[in-house]
Amino acid sequence: MLSTKRISRKLKMWFESNKLVEIKSAPMFNETFPTVFRGLVNRPAAYTDIDFWIERTPEAIAILNAIITDMKPHSYRFTPVKKTNGENKVAAAEKFAKRVRYSEEYAKTLWDGLLYGDDYMWMGVIPQKSITTLVSSTMAEANTIFKAKYGVEYKAAELDLTFGSDEDSIKSLRHVPANTMNIDHNKKEIINFRQIVGDDEISWEPKIIMHNKLMTMKGKVYGFSPTIATLTEMNIIGYLKDYAGTFFKNGGIPDWMFILPTEMAGSKNHKALMRMLTKYKNPQNKHGNLVFTGEVEPHQLNKFDKDMEFRQLAVYLTGVLALAHNMPLSRVASIIGSEVKISAGADDLSNEGYWNKIDEQQCQRERMHNSQLWEPFFGVKIRFDRGYKQNEVREVQRAVQAGEAVSKLNMLLANFDKQVSLDYLKSMFYLDESDLDKGKAKMLDTLGTANQMPNNKLLKGPAQQAQANQKKKEVIPRQKETQKK
Repeated sequence: MLSTKRISRKLKMWFESNKLVEIKSAPMFNETFPTVFRGLVNRPAAYTDIDFWIERTPEAIAILNAIITDMKPHSYRFTPVKKTNGENKVAAAEKFAKRVRYSEEYAKTLWDGLLYGDDYMWMGVIPQKSITTLVSSTMAEANTIFKAKYGVEYKAAELDLTFGSDEDSIKSLRHVPANTMNIDHNKKEIINFRQIVGDDEISWEPKIIMHNKLMTMKGKVYGFSPTIATLTEMNIIGYLKDYAGTFFKNGGIPDWMFILPTEMAGSKNHKALMRMLTKYKNPQNKHGNLVFTGEVEPHQLNKFDKDMEFRQLAVYLTGVLALAHNMPLSRVASIIGSEVKISAGADDLSNEGYWNKIDEQQCQRERMHNSQLWEPFFGVKIRFDRGYKQNEVREVQRAVQAGEAVSKLNMLLANFDKQVSLDYLKSMFYLDESDLDKGKAKMLDTLGTANQMPNNKLLKGPAQQAQANQKKKEVIPRQKETQKK
């Protein structure tokens, strides 16, 4: 007969397994057929095109590398979810991250996400059930040896063996290449993930894989990326360079057609002209003079200018690649040169939008890694340091201004024997319970405007500020000259 505790546990598992929701009424992926067949490759066909063209488009590689550098945290820190034994939890998380080279594995997922729209991380989880089974079998084997040799038999409880908590444990963390992964689903939920490399195949349960989608397009089970959308642009850039390469391969001269109106094909003069053209096509024999006798009509077929042909088109296509990833055009100025000009204010707005997108992606990945890795296995949260320091300065400035406002509000409420609530302070400063410690609210009175950055300095972006500084440098000499006169 089941005990009350076991019955409660089974009921809880039943409630948490989403069985209360009829699977027939659950929304479906925008997929025509389910994919539950072993050996079936169902990943998008665009992956093959991406793999081919990305290796031949250094412009796209430069853009993606710049974004990865901005998204990859140069450092990160852990904070315990609960303060109990917090230092040990943080130390365990840091040790694990160092051992599995977490930063390197994380950077690999960024590359996959920007290329294919999907990235995967495999968690080497050892279920507690497997640990218990291993301990039991090991104890049975050990008891057989001990009893035969020493006549002694032990029990696991007597040895007081401790193997951690009752939950599963994680021992490894690896990036899984997105162009080898397949998602099996029944049109309503993901059943498992399969990696296919050649004739080898591995299947994993969904809880073992951390799957992140850069974008969700049309409700598909696979993600989408701006790189997929710019495949046409990469194709054209590649063809442009192939065209120019063929020109130089042919000796750096345009194609000509020579017509001999009075000669027959295969005649003596026709063969002589062919031999001469073949000889002087060699780059070592160029830049000389030729003397023809008889009637020859040259016609130029492909005119190739001295300047780079189709430059405007190449600049446009490179700008499209940058725009697709929300990258400011000033970041690709070395490629587009003076063809595209942008004002300082517009450049600052473009930078703001770009860095907001980077911050959004970092927050999304933080939430996924915390919910699936760091919180359940280590009891900590990870926080990536942000690359755009100006946003951090603005956050500090906002906190200072909010502190000043709260101080003045408390002074006003003191006349009515009131003060702001803790919930109000938490909402004003974006705090949660783990950020708080014992203290007194009157400490807020010390927050003021000391060393506060002027608002006009704060509102200007780097480009606007540089422009303002340049104007000051130009104005000061003029003022000195005016004073001398």
